[in-house]
Amino acid sequence: MKKIIFILLFACIISGANTLWANVALRVELNRKNYLQYETVYAKLIMRNDSGHVLAFGANEKLRGSVTFEISDEFNNVVKRRKNQQIDIIGTIIKPGETKKMIINLGKYYQTMPTGKYSIIAYIKHAQLPLEYQSNRGHFNITQGHNVWSRTVGIPEFVKINKNQKINSRTYKLKTMFDGTDEIIFLTVEDERRVYAVRKVGYTIGESPPKCEIDLLSRLHLLLPVSAKVFSYFIFDINGKLEKREVYKRTSTIPMLVRNHKNGIVVVAGGALARKHLDYRDDEE
Repeated sequence: MKKIIFILLFACIISGANTLWANVALRVELNRKNYLQYETVYAKLIMRNDSGHVLAFGANEKLRGSVTFEISDEFNNVVKRRKNQQIDIIGTIIKPGETKKMIINLGKYYQTMPTGKYSIIAYIKHAQLPLEYQSNRGHFNITQGHNVWSRTVGIPEFVKINKNQKINSRTYKLKTMFDGTDEIIFLTVEDERRVYAVRKVGYTIGESPPKCEIDLLSRLHLLLPVSAKVFSYFIFDINGKLEKREVYKRTSTIPMLVRNHKNGIVVVAGGALARKHLDYRDDEE
């Protein structure tokens, strides 16, 4: 039954007027003002159909349409799009008067942006619309952040290697960045050639710095305070992949990282494992 209704709707769209003499209200929003360089930037696109007709995007010539962005820096240099990357909106149907939202990963479609100030405008066009409509102009910054800790480690080899072979290395870095409201803590994993990961791990709480240790497998153990009594514990591998996450609470002792200098094993000593909804809230995890 649903399939029949969709076919009838499709037929009505195709046989309808060639041009919809009305408009589409378009708005682009960003969740933050500042982003760390190489961090994924997501844009929210809000589309409202004021045409009085169903607006459907499809592969058929009469339903063909697109959504694009124009991103430019403070010197009006336009950020180039990645080759063969088009925002896929085929199958999107917006009913008359309906508002549709899309979250788009800009890094998937546009090249890496250097640090600086940027503006962004969204455009939408459709075969049945007389014009290409544009959104408001949004603004954001790309920043390097502030380094608060770094450690370069060797990449473990799990097979026998030549004694003369050079040991490859990567660098863990903790960086902070003010997003307009809070100071965010990021973890980056990189080497001289590329950045492997950029991960948001928490927020700066008072004067308590994050605690870091490296284990025998070159994994990063990270202990971050999320409140006066609660701590998040992470283990990340050499690619920045999260291997373990736990939440600890202060008791008569304070949780801390302890590394065995003989075998390189790192453990959390002190405190106790915290219980969700009892010792901490979801937003403290």
